[in-house]
Amino acid sequence: MNRQERAARILHDDVGPLLSAAGLQLQLLKMDFPETAEGVRGVTELLDKAIDSVRAVSQELLGN
Repeated sequence: MNRQERAARILHDDVGPLLSAAGLQLQLLKMDFPETAEGVRGVTELLDKAIDSVRAVSQELLGN
């Protein structure tokens, strides 16, 4: 496996799921503390953008 493939795999298999887990934790926080909904929504939107960026970079590294 070359460096690009390794980097793509790390982004896809490690970084992506960590960002998704952070989003899930935020959703749980919002459920437990509804008053945080507005702030959670803003952070969740940023996480979604980060996940999209990680996905795009991973695909680019793989040449897809």
